[in-house]
Amino acid sequence: MSNLTLCVWHAIQCIAVVVLAAGTLPASWSKMMSLTTLTMGSSSVCKVTGPLPSAWSSMRMLGQLQLTNCKLTGTLPAAWGALSYIQGLYISNNQLSGTLPDAWKTLGAKLVADNPCAGISIDLSNNRLAGKLPDSWPQINLSYLELRNNSFSGTLPKSWLQFMDKNKSPCVDGFDVGQIKVGRQQLTGSIPSFFL
Repeated sequence: MSNLTLCVWHAIQCIAVVVLAAGTLPASWSKMMSLTTLTMGSSSVCKVTGPLPSAWSSMRMLGQLQLTNCKLTGTLPAAWGALSYIQGLYISNNQLSGTLPDAWKTLGAKLVADNPCAGISIDLSNNRLAGKLPDSWPQINLSYLELRNNSFSGTLPKSWLQFMDKNKSPCVDGFDVGQIKVGRQQLTGSIPSFFL
C-alpha cells in the first residue's frame, strides 16, 4: 500500500512530497481527503504540465500546497475556494493565466474560524495572471500575498486597505499583513499613503 493510498483514510493525516517526473496533475488525487501537505517543485526541476485540477477542492484538510517552478498552465480553479484549511498556497513560477477567482475569498475559512490569528500565505508570482485585483480578497485572513510579475491592471481596490487594518483582528499585538507584493504590473492610479 502506498503512502498516498493511506491519505484516503479519514483518520490519517498525511504529508506527501511527491516526485512526479512529468505529466499532468491527476484529478484522482482529490480522493486523498486527509492529505495535509503536498509539495512538488520548489528548487527541483518540475516537468509537470497542464491545468490545476478543480477536483482537488475536495481535499478539505489540505493545509500546505506547493507547486512552484513547474510548467502548469490554465486558470486558477474557482472551486479551490473550498480549501477551508489551507494556510500556504505557493504556485509561483508557472504559466498560469486568467484572473484571481472571487471565490477564493473563502480560502482558509475553517482554519481562521478555529484560530482567528492564523494567517494565510499565497504566492502566485511569476505567472501570466491578469485582470483587476478582486475587491473580495480582503476577506482572506492573509499574512503574506505575492503577486509580482503578472499582468494585473486597473487600480488598487480601496477594500485592500483592510489588509493593513491592525484593528480588525483579536490577535495579541494586533494583526497586519506581513507583506503584499504586487510589483511589475499594469496598475494605474496612485498608491494610498497607508501602503507606503
